[in-house]
Amino acid sequence: MNTKTSVDTELEVQIAIVKHIVFVKLAEKEDAEKASARKAQKQKIMSIIAAKQDEVLQNSSVDDLQKMLDELGD
Repeated sequence: MNTKTSVDTELEVQIAIVKHIVFVKLAEKEDAEKASARKAQKQKIMSIIAAKQDEVLQNSSVDDLQKMLDELGD
């Protein structure tokens, strides 16, 4: 028999709902993982930038450092 009963139809709808929920949860998890990876990469880049800025300051002459200090004021 190929006739569908109301129970069959109801089960199909319930299965479709569960599949949709699983799909949405998986998509949310993937988005969260991507956001976390981007955040970690951004933090790593910011750390490298800070290190390079420190390196530039360390390689500056005493006169240049004194001028920078004087520009900052009190």
